Amino acid sequence: MVHPIAYEERLMNAMRRTVLLACLACATLLGAEGKRLNSFVTEWANIAPPPPVVSRHEVALDTAGWLYLSATGGKNARARIDGTEVLKGRAETMRFLPAGKRVIELDLRQATGVERFVVRSVPEIFMYMLEYLEKGGGAMHYQHPKEFLDSALLRNCNVVVSHAKEAYAADAAAWQDRGGKWFANKGMGALRKADLDLAGYWRGILSRPMFDGSIHDEVLSQDPPHYERWGRAMAETLATPGLEKKRIYLWTPWGSLGNTDWGLFFQRDAVRPATGTVSLRCNASPDRLRSFRQVGLQLEPGQPYTLSCRMRVNAYAAKRVAGDGGYDGAHTGIFVINTGWFSTCRSLVKPDPKATDWVQVSQTFRPPKSRDGKYELLIVPPVHGTLWVDDLRLETGDKLGEGTDLLRNGGFETGWTAWNERDTKAQTLCRIVRENDCKLVIEAYMNERVTEAKARATIQSSLVARVASVKRSAPDMARHLTITFSAGNGPLRYSNDQFPHINYKTHLDLQFHAAANSPAFEGISGMGFWSLHYLDEEGARWYGALFRHYLIEGRRERLSDWPYELNHLVNPGFEDGMAGWQTTGKASAVSRQMAFGKRPRGTYSSVPEGKGLLKTVPAAGAANTFGQTVRNLKPGQAYVLKLFATDQQSSRLLLPATIELAGAEEVVSLAEQRLWTIRNGKTFWTMHKRIFRARAKEAMLRISDAPIGSLAKGPDAVFWDFVQFEPYFEK
Repeated sequence: MVHPIAYEERLMNAMRRTVLLACLACATLLGAEGKRLNSFVTEWANIAPPPPVVSRHEVALDTAGWLYLSATGGKNARARIDGTEVLKGRAETMRFLPAGKRVIELDLRQATGVERFVVRSVPEIFMYMLEYLEKGGGAMHYQHPKEFLDSALLRNCNVVVSHAKEAYAADAAAWQDRGGKWFANKGMGALRKADLDLAGYWRGILSRPMFDGSIHDEVLSQDPPHYERWGRAMAETLATPGLEKKRIYLWTPWGSLGNTDWGLFFQRDAVRPATGTVSLRCNASPDRLRSFRQVGLQLEPGQPYTLSCRMRVNAYAAKRVAGDGGYDGAHTGIFVINTGWFSTCRSLVKPDPKATDWVQVSQTFRPPKSRDGKYELLIVPPVHGTLWVDDLRLETGDKLGEGTDLLRNGGFETGWTAWNERDTKAQTLCRIVRENDCKLVIEAYMNERVTEAKARATIQSSLVARVASVKRSAPDMARHLTITFSAGNGPLRYSNDQFPHINYKTHLDLQFHAAANSPAFEGISGMGFWSLHYLDEEGARWYGALFRHYLIEGRRERLSDWPYELNHLVNPGFEDGMAGWQTTGKASAVSRQMAFGKRPRGTYSSVPEGKGLLKTVPAAGAANTFGQTVRNLKPGQAYVLKLFATDQQSSRLLLPATIELAGAEEVVSLAEQRLWTIRNGKTFWTMHKRIFRARAKEAMLRISDAPIGSLAKGPDAVFWDFVQFEPYFEK
């Protein structure tokens, strides 16, 4: 117990802080800026145990955002933000608040057993999407019950997306009462109708009390002509009385954004042009793929063309990057590439590193074949210093100044016409969401990589670097971005779990870990995933745990220490024939080509994985078996085994299997056997899933097919693939 006089002295000292933590006992005192826990979370108060009185706390929010409050370990705690009751009998809540000073009052006079009081700024955390009232997913996707989602996932979110149906109105009202926001999931059809009253369309959605906003999936390459019209309609909609706090989100793939920060590296410069009124200034960039482009050039393979321009430099250092994977690489200067960048066509023109005055350079070349008949012209900046370019031409023939110029706006006199069209249009998209205080939801989707090293490299190049690029496009862009990761580990219509020797849960953990520790993600408005119906029950719980760990608790360390590359099975995808496997009966390794010919795999399907499969031929009276010793187990740890099977025709036939793991205990209630189809709805595979608890460091796995006569309509052959064994995330 704290002596009253000593307590009053503490209170007076604490009140001198910007963050006032009154009635402190064993409290964590934080400065005016709060304590940044990771890229997403700032902690304002952490008091253990809080005293059983009314305490007052002030938090200064630089921007509007989410505040997390918790009073854990007891009951009957009450909390108010700016005078509004927020806990309402719950131990925690998340509330969206405007920028400025917010006053929090914690009332524990009637509470018992409260062990800790925490206040944190957290990002928007959204779940896409709630569908428990829809028809069953069948062979296409999962459908999770609401009761499961309440405990596994929703408690770790503050934004929910659902279909725009009144059937979810009661759920939306309850969610909003606890502080969350509810968004309508909508498509893009209406946004692409030029003659539609788009503001009226949006008012029709957002005027419904159940919706705090709408999400539109997804912005594509065909949409730039609509951007300005969208911006005007957003402004008109959100100026409507009663809708000022509603918001519109645009689901956007990376491909629709391009390099949104290109304006930092390429600028029209009116100082000392070679001809006309401006030249192109190219500022230094260490990024080996940084370029400024004119695309869609039609060239004839083998015919002569002459590339020319005027160049000058200052403090210049060239970028020379060797190509890999069949690519020529990147070079400071100007050159033509074929589709895929498999050749620079021997077209490179580069500056004299000492030419501080304008010099004309040219190169005649004969382009090789391009797979789609089209070519691109690239301008690549230096790694240090500055390069200026003017009077750029690409002429037919081998005589400078005598052929037809195929470039548009080669002197940059008409703005950015014909240059970096995707990137310049993306700047318009970013501008309209900033001006209307709306958001882009960036699709940062990533399949597994074959090794951990490749996964980490991809996370840096395709996630961290891209987020940093979008943030650089405008000083306040970060708060208009929500980053969404992909979510798919079961249904074959969409799965990111692509390799049987890779742990998909670790794949997700590495992405969150990189984001939580990268300055590129500081200030990012929110995080979420797409889409819940492609996640199994374990995957949904895992996402809930990732949200809690990184986005609410603000952790920087990994959620788990599970390895990326699994080491329990040898040759789990039969890519090395029968290596590591023991068989009885008619079981043999076959190629994918031999089994299925040219039958489509499915863009996002995890099977058939690679080029190898196992084939069993059912026989009368006896089952065929295959198995091996499962190694490197931790006694007491639960593990999940997953594998797929289909027949010669990939027909809609549920194929049984007997799965035994000697030396482990099966959790029978969690077994799963179901049909999944790939995107075409004609090709089917049976998925078998079993949960085991290890009793020793090794166990013997034995898988058997069904003998002839055990099925009313049995297959002539069964093909097996993707035998995966990994740690199971328990409740």
